[in-house]
Amino acid sequence: MYHKKLIANINRSISRKYSMGYFLLIGIAAILIAVSFIGSFFITSQNQKMMRELLVLNQLFIEVETVNTYVNDAYLYLRNSSRQNYTEYQDSVISALHEVRKSLNKEYSREIVDITCTVETYLEQSDALIKKLETYVTADKTQRDQSSLEEMYNQTQNTLHYINVSFKDVYSDKLITVQRVQEALKLWQSIIYIIQVTLLTAGSLICIIYYKKVLDGITKSIHKLTEFVGKIRNNLYQKEHVEISTGDEFGEFAEALNDMIDIIQDQVHEIEENSHIKEKLHEAEIENLRIYTELHKSQLILLQSRINPHFLFNTLNMISSTARLENAEQSANLMEITANYLRYNLDKLSKAVSLRDEIENVKDYVYLQKCRFEERFDFHFEVDPNCGGLILPCMILQPLVENSLRHGVNMMLKEGTIWIRAYREADRICLEVEDNGVGMEQQKIGELYRYLEDITIEDEHIGLKNIYMRLKIFFEDDVVFKIDSKEGKTLIHISLPNQERE
Repeated sequence: MYHKKLIANINRSISRKYSMGYFLLIGIAAILIAVSFIGSFFITSQNQKMMRELLVLNQLFIEVETVNTYVNDAYLYLRNSSRQNYTEYQDSVISALHEVRKSLNKEYSREIVDITCTVETYLEQSDALIKKLETYVTADKTQRDQSSLEEMYNQTQNTLHYINVSFKDVYSDKLITVQRVQEALKLWQSIIYIIQVTLLTAGSLICIIYYKKVLDGITKSIHKLTEFVGKIRNNLYQKEHVEISTGDEFGEFAEALNDMIDIIQDQVHEIEENSHIKEKLHEAEIENLRIYTELHKSQLILLQSRINPHFLFNTLNMISSTARLENAEQSANLMEITANYLRYNLDKLSKAVSLRDEIENVKDYVYLQKCRFEERFDFHFEVDPNCGGLILPCMILQPLVENSLRHGVNMMLKEGTIWIRAYREADRICLEVEDNGVGMEQQKIGELYRYLEDITIEDEHIGLKNIYMRLKIFFEDDVVFKIDSKEGKTLIHISLPNQERE
């Protein structure tokens, strides 16, 4: 039932609320990146465009000057190599001219059109001059026409002079245009910067307000739960429920806590009615324990229902402190695991469970203790998966781990380690809980063995006897229970028949 409700409310969970905050941050970051990218792309493209136009014009001018060098050399010195070089470099001028025309297709300029036409005229005149020089060199001296050759050369130089003058004018105009465009781009850059700062400031304020609202809701819920648990601890008979309507994990935990209190109160009233002792709850529990010792099935239910409420209170206080000191995501995980732990104990209170479920419950308990003690203790699980089908009473391994924490490694400030094992041995399944704590003397171990067998004695190891008695009842005395301890080590070994039942 709780699992279905949790799935139904997943969109309102604490994780969902934080995810929405993360998506909000990502959205704001994406907008900032988009604005920065578009602005930078626009500014860079405009700069590149202007520089490309200048470079194309400059390259055309350089190529024309280079070609003219060969024209001069061919005319003045009548060198055949100069005429060949002219023919080769003429292609470079044509290529540069083509690049200038490509830029004209994007943005029309009358001055550049005039320059391209003048360069074409210069190439035509140069071609004619070079061909005339070839004829002039091969002809007899009596047939050479020096005046016409000189006239053609002067025409090419006049055209080149016009090209130089036009180029200087166009290049100067382009430089002025580039300066104007750069000033406009600087203005756009300032506007984009202002937009970025505005978006960043607004986004930060929105995120701060959103997360403050989420954290306030979490703090209020924890305060309600802590206050309610304090009231119940002072008065178990108080008919009051805690109401948390946030719709997240705190609401689920509040429902589980209310149901748990109702079950405990109903059980207390049932015990009082059956035993006819209503004056004191403690006397009723003792009397019922003696009666149920005679009846194996009733004794099993009673022993399984002995849940120490101090663990619940300690856990809730620890969660409250964690929420204030750490990120609220961890608090949500703690609340969910605590609810699972309590739900397991309530649902399986008088039922047999699989070893697989028992191991998962111990892992929840270990997670809570690791959050409480941080890196002070280490827990290692060495579990054979083939043992998971073993059916046994509920709450067998968790009290053993708790005993190791309280009596074994409790005084260790660091490097305290607890091992939980499950493995096959012939036709039996063995369960072990080992710690590297203070250990016990042989005399103390002997007293524990005597205490386990004598049902009239009770002391601080009530949990250990509880486990031993329920296992003997469930497996009809076919239980091997061993305690091995020395300085720096305590090992609890339980051997059970390999019985897998549904």
